[in-house]
Amino acid sequence: MGTLVEIPDYWVAVEARGFLFASALSYKFGGGIRMIRKKGKLPTKDNWGLPYNLEYGTDMLEMSKFGNDGSTAVIVDDVLATGGTINTAELLCKAEGLKVIGKLCLVDIGIVDRPDVKSLIYYED
Repeated sequence: MGTLVEIPDYWVAVEARGFLFASALSYKFGGGIRMIRKKGKLPTKDNWGLPYNLEYGTDMLEMSKFGNDGSTAVIVDDVLATGGTINTAELLCKAEGLKVIGKLCLVDIGIVDRPDVKSLIYYED
């Protein structure tokens, strides 16, 4: 059985269940962890963010600045719904200088077609 994605330099975890999945992937396969959280939730002070649309409004995701040099990243989230969160996470990663080589979600609930996101569970109506 092959791997779902290439092993990255960083597993980029989207809060909060994504932290659990990214930690397990990092432990099993290696690579560091970077966190993306809603505005004001990261423990570091040097953060920046982007707004994104939710099903019911807007919010902002933030990532810590650390001056990346093209390291690879796989974004890890729990649920793929409208794709707004994972899209914003990808924009943050790219703006930070990370090369996104994969996107993983535990569950795809089937609202949008995102063939670039690999999911373990696909919800079918």
